Amino acid sequence: MHADAKATVVILHGANGAASLMKPLADELRGCAEAFMPNMLGHGGREVPESLTIESLAADVVAQMDAAGLPRAYLFGFSSGGLVALYLARHFPERFHGVCTVAAKYVFDQKTVEHWTYMISFERLERPGGKRPQELARDHAPQDWKKVISMNRDMFVEFGKKPPLDELDLRAISIPALLFSSNQDQIVTLDETLALSRLIPNSKPVIFQGQCHPFNVVPVPAVAKAMCNWIAENERRGMLAVTPRPSIVILHGSNGSGATMRALADAVQTEVNAYTPNMLAHGGRDVPERVTIEDLANDIIAYMDGQHLAHAYVFGYSSGACLALYLARHFPQRFDGVCTLAAKYVFDEKTVAHWTHLTDPERLGRPGNKRAAELTETHAPQDWVAVTSSNRRLFEDYGRNPPLSEDDLRAIKIPALLFSSDNDQLVPLAETTALGEFIADSRVVIFKGQAHPFSLVPIPAMGNVITKWIAQIEARGALDRELSAVSWTLRPPLVVLHGANGSGASMQPLTDQLEAHTEIFAPDLIGQGGRPLPERLTIEEMASDVIAQMDARGIRQTYLFGYSSGGYLALYLARHYPERFIAVSALAVKYVFDARTVAHWTHLADPKRIRELNAQTGRMDELIRTHAPQDWEAIVNMTGDYFRELGRKAPLSIDDLRAIRKPVMLFCSDNDQVVPLDESTALGKLLPDSRTVVFKGQSHPFKVIPVTAIARALSNWIDALQKTNAASV
Repeated sequence: MHADAKATVVILHGANGAASLMKPLADELRGCAEAFMPNMLGHGGREVPESLTIESLAADVVAQMDAAGLPRAYLFGFSSGGLVALYLARHFPERFHGVCTVAAKYVFDQKTVEHWTYMISFERLERPGGKRPQELARDHAPQDWKKVISMNRDMFVEFGKKPPLDELDLRAISIPALLFSSNQDQIVTLDETLALSRLIPNSKPVIFQGQCHPFNVVPVPAVAKAMCNWIAENERRGMLAVTPRPSIVILHGSNGSGATMRALADAVQTEVNAYTPNMLAHGGRDVPERVTIEDLANDIIAYMDGQHLAHAYVFGYSSGACLALYLARHFPQRFDGVCTLAAKYVFDEKTVAHWTHLTDPERLGRPGNKRAAELTETHAPQDWVAVTSSNRRLFEDYGRNPPLSEDDLRAIKIPALLFSSDNDQLVPLAETTALGEFIADSRVVIFKGQAHPFSLVPIPAMGNVITKWIAQIEARGALDRELSAVSWTLRPPLVVLHGANGSGASMQPLTDQLEAHTEIFAPDLIGQGGRPLPERLTIEEMASDVIAQMDARGIRQTYLFGYSSGGYLALYLARHYPERFIAVSALAVKYVFDARTVAHWTHLADPKRIRELNAQTGRMDELIRTHAPQDWEAIVNMTGDYFRELGRKAPLSIDDLRAIRKPVMLFCSDNDQVVPLDESTALGKLLPDSRTVVFKGQSHPFKVIPVTAIARALSNWIDALQKTNAASV
């Protein structure tokens, strides 16, 4: 991270507290981070709502970050503020680099709730001689502090009925976590914090002597020092550029629930974030009079939206597998791959008769049949007979109008992993192998035995295969999936700027890939690609020339991409002509022009060196072709002078970079000889609304770039921006 670029930490106070109480921590962090200390909903003098929920607290924090222009930050929470911080890390991971807590409570059994409500009871707080009422009145003025207390007490009682985070939620936290605890706190035990650290994959517990409550007994200087070191370590690792863990949505079969699939979720959770929703009309949810596969599919998409899952893998079991295939067919932009077990897609008369027989309430309710009791527990408080009847009607509809034709299956283009058993009574092996022949990018995996019921399935082995399959897909196209794929939206042309001594034509490997998604304009920069040479090259003239070329084509406002020194020019344009650009992306952009950098760049552009190495590199021949009829040596010398001017006075200062308010996407590689990874990640910290994507290998010369993956990621990013800003665009 650049010396002048500080991280930002959002600091959340505890229940009945206020932002002002966290100032000692903010002061101690001043050397390594800027502090943003919001008063949480209903606290610190803010209006007290009728009720408080973890969802409303989290949404309010995100809204305050938006209002403050904080697209992403580190997160700290104390006590119940630590619980809010963990909830935010679980449900808004894209907004936070890492999460840090002191005395975070996540177990809300009866004993905990009774203790917490006792600690904030009016009877205890208003004991003679106590100062707490005066402190609360001061912290929450002009509001009535008793309303604040009552609001929090009611929220804790609700936590006892339904804890905000279960173990699957905690395992799904993918960002780094630093968890502080003390060895003798009266509210959050050391064992609870250690158990929490075992649940969160990328977490580290830190223990100090004494207590954690109240906040004024916490050893703030030591906590702040540990946080600063932790933030610095994360920055060095380039955590901002690391692609988040993949996610998988696991769909149960008919008459099942999300809970029935938790064994599989546990089997994949070490490598993948697993989600196990209750499908429509299942697991206690309301049972509509009639359900269609379209209803089921739209409900899953709505669930993903609620979980902030722009894209994921999807797994489906039995009839849930049919739904998974339907989603893969009709919502391919939302899924990276589809995995099924015992997928039924043939619904002939015999199949429908058999499936409706299996779900016949009269059969299931016979004396001695335990299935009725299981269904009662699964779907409470709903009537299990209503659930099974709803599914019978759905199967009958499938018989009349199958949800997937053979043409639909052939149209599935995302990767598919199809599990089957060799002796299942519901889905024969031949049906699964035929399914594999329809889906182009599919793989069939067979195990011995049966696939129904789910308890007979070899879950650990299947989970291992699923995680390896996902890892292979991520490895072969990680950059493609770094951003969510969203539906194509009409958009302005993309302006593509080449690097030094290049031309618009030199970007053709990339522009060819992009042309399938949008119109491209790749101009020759001033003095390049055969254009007349100016007396000297300046970034101001290059920028105004790009604007003039846009004007000549009638391009009023658009997206901008630049490679290498063209990336630096792109940032300059975003800084000085912000009204002309919606967003900017740059690949291998250099912004530090110290003596060593300038010496290296001018060495690379030395005509004598280029001529001597031409037999091995062919670079001189390439420059002759690129710049004809101009003299290639004159162009290279002009570029060398330009680099030396950058060394004397860089056109973009640190303040200039911080002033770029447009969305920025930075591409870089982990082993480039011209632009090191550390420089790219540091640049990402300076730009307020940026994200950094790292690929393996080098960024120079352009021919070594993975243009297909970059084109896909760039196009998806622009599509996402178009979707978000459709009205303004």
